[in-house]
Amino acid sequence: MSALLTIDDLVVEYPGPVTVRAVDGIALSIMPGEVLALVGESGCGKSSTARAVVGMEKPESGRVEYRGDSVPSLGLSRRPNKFTAIQMVFQDPNS
Repeated sequence: MSALLTIDDLVVEYPGPVTVRAVDGIALSIMPGEVLALVGESGCGKSSTARAVVGMEKPESGRVEYRGDSVPSLGLSRRPNKFTAIQMVFQDPNS
C-alpha cells in the first residue's frame, strides 16, 4: 500500500527585510485510513505547512505529493480535480 500524502523536506519561507523560515524540512507520510494532527505553539509553522500541502503556499523547497502526484501551488480555484480532495478547515469559520 502506498502513501496517500507524502511530504518530503518541505521548506516554506516568507521574504521580507529578514526572510522568515516558517517550515524547515518537514517530512512525513500518511497512509490511507490514518489520521494526523499537527500540534504546536503559536507561530511554529502548522498553518504554513497546511497551506503548502493544499497548494495555497509555494514551498521554497521540498515536495508534497497526493497519491503519487505533485501538488501544484496554483491557488485553489485553478487546481486539477484530483487535488480537490485535499482541503483545509480554517479555525475561523468566517474566513
